[in-house]
Amino acid sequence: MVNKQKRIALLIEQGFGARIIMQTDILRILIENELEPIILTSGPKSIKSYLDNTPFKNIPICKLETEAYDQNSNKLIVRVLRMVRLFSLRTQTVSDLFAMEIEDSKRHNNINNKIVTYIVRILVFIAKLHPSIVQAMIRIENKLAFVQANKSFFDQFKPNILLTTSIGTFDHDAYVLRESTKRKIKTISYILSWDNTTVRGYGINQSSNIITWSEIMKSELIHLHNKKSNMIQVGGVPHYDVYNSPQALWTKEELYSQFNLPLEKDIIVLGTKSPNAYKSNPYIAKLICESITNNPQLKNCTLLVRLHPIYFRHNNSKLYTELEIWESLVKQYGPSVITIDYPKIVGDDLRYLMPDNESIKLGSILRHSKAVINMFSTLNIEASIFDTPTINVSFQDNNIEINSYKTARFNIHADERQTHNQRVLQNDATVVAYDPEQLEYLIIDSIKHPETKQKGRLKLVETECGHHIGSAASRIGNQIIEMAKST
Repeated sequence: MVNKQKRIALLIEQGFGARIIMQTDILRILIENELEPIILTSGPKSIKSYLDNTPFKNIPICKLETEAYDQNSNKLIVRVLRMVRLFSLRTQTVSDLFAMEIEDSKRHNNINNKIVTYIVRILVFIAKLHPSIVQAMIRIENKLAFVQANKSFFDQFKPNILLTTSIGTFDHDAYVLRESTKRKIKTISYILSWDNTTVRGYGINQSSNIITWSEIMKSELIHLHNKKSNMIQVGGVPHYDVYNSPQALWTKEELYSQFNLPLEKDIIVLGTKSPNAYKSNPYIAKLICESITNNPQLKNCTLLVRLHPIYFRHNNSKLYTELEIWESLVKQYGPSVITIDYPKIVGDDLRYLMPDNESIKLGSILRHSKAVINMFSTLNIEASIFDTPTINVSFQDNNIEINSYKTARFNIHADERQTHNQRVLQNDATVVAYDPEQLEYLIIDSIKHPETKQKGRLKLVETECGHHIGSAASRIGNQIIEMAKST
């Protein structure tokens, strides 16, 4: 327990962050230990709508002011320094992303874009010469990008602690961290996702303490980001806690009833990739439907498509793209072959905020499925928690035209090379399909021989999630309490 009640500002800019901070036991533990939370968010209406149905409806909710941040972010020198910070990190993933940025820039019609990219290339080369150089550039960026857009919030509530879900690599987190550090507020950053330490570049060095998923992530912060070991604690993955709670998950009968599926059918799951980086989700679904329809070995199967939350990026429960394509697939093959799972979205001013039972539903789907097909996503870890075989798709429909100058990102092979995805392969936890014929074969083989990658799946869960599934939220909440004592 904290000796004297202190205020903790909880920064929430999208639903994925809310899932960590509000939709696990972390919030309850903070309050029970006499930390007084105030929520600073870009989606106050959605947050209020969610909290009104919880015991925490009296928590103050304040709107995050971002206009001044955005104005500063658009300044040329700030933009250049931010890009250098992103692309100077020494990982295969960042190198590939930078190569894509350069390739896209060459296709851009705006000469200014080409010039900016050229300048960034030179500065990235210089920054990589020695860690002290990129650190100096980050210090310059922090000075030029210090904006007091939320001065009234800090003046009114005077928080002792700020909790974020990044080290300054998400949305406006960097700006809020700078404001907090200037006021000598203790800043605690939980790393939101397993790829953030190798994908999103350097942070801004404004976090007092960092909490990670795993020892691997901690090691990446030390060796790639030059962080000191004593400022980092391993907490686990709190939103996976529900996966270790069988009584919270649906039974097979309940799951099948939710989707009107015959109990004798075996579920094959397709976890779609973000349509912003992969246009072949419906193509892969169609291939699987054809296999189910035409291959006698799969006649007892049905495809359940889990749509990525980014399909709903416009803050409602309607797809912003591909809606007609998915509806036509269901019409063509029928509900006995394909069913679409549309995640529910809460509110309309916070991206990707979903109700609590979405995690329960996803866990139940993974628990009762025979195989999970995805494109190098966290579903590899989540399915492995339930010892469900996974298949990763490393091909795409080459006939699809990308109507955007940013075409380089639509490269599934680059996803396979990403640092965090390579760990899935190194742990021997999955199989990869490189063409439609191989995909059909691997689906059949995974259903017939689910034990094939069992040891690898267990190792993957241990290395990426640690031994705290079921108690991670409690562990992290108590870590924050201990950190708060030193303020």
